[in-house]
Amino acid sequence: MIEFFAKILERFPDSERMDNTLFSGRDRVVSEWTLTATQTEPFLGGRLRKVPICVRGISVVEIKDGKISQWSDYYEELKSQRYGVAALLTDWIEL
Repeated sequence: MIEFFAKILERFPDSERMDNTLFSGRDRVVSEWTLTATQTEPFLGGRLRKVPICVRGISVVEIKDGKISQWSDYYEELKSQRYGVAALLTDWIEL
């Protein structure tokens, strides 16, 4: 997870992930979250513009013996692909 957040911050220095709803039980934690950031893109006449990014998703974490045993993320795939966030969400080492 540390590597994932480092990649997000590298690509989107102003990114913020906010937990909207958090549920926890015996061995599971479910978080509904929103990732916001801005992306600089070329615009008319060689100018640059900042485009807001907002991707919503949920994370489901299973815990065994006090350690994370499984982690799954579900997110808005089309929006994530448009801004290159999807690759960062899937291109890291699985637990």
